[in-house]
Amino acid sequence: MSEPTAAPEPPHTGELAVDQALESLPGLASSPLDEHHDRLARVHEELHRALNAEHSADQGGA
Repeated sequence: MSEPTAAPEPPHTGELAVDQALESLPGLASSPLDEHHDRLARVHEELHRALNAEHSADQGGA
């Protein structure tokens, strides 16, 4: 079995909260499998918060 290849750098979106969430993804393939769910769930929560904050701002804070 070959070693996993390095993941590409995450994209830079210009949205600080999104970029910070995505920065935690490189290295996932080389981390223990039992850590994947927690790491991905954390990123999902951070992205969800960022998108909700953006939506709230678009709606005038409502």
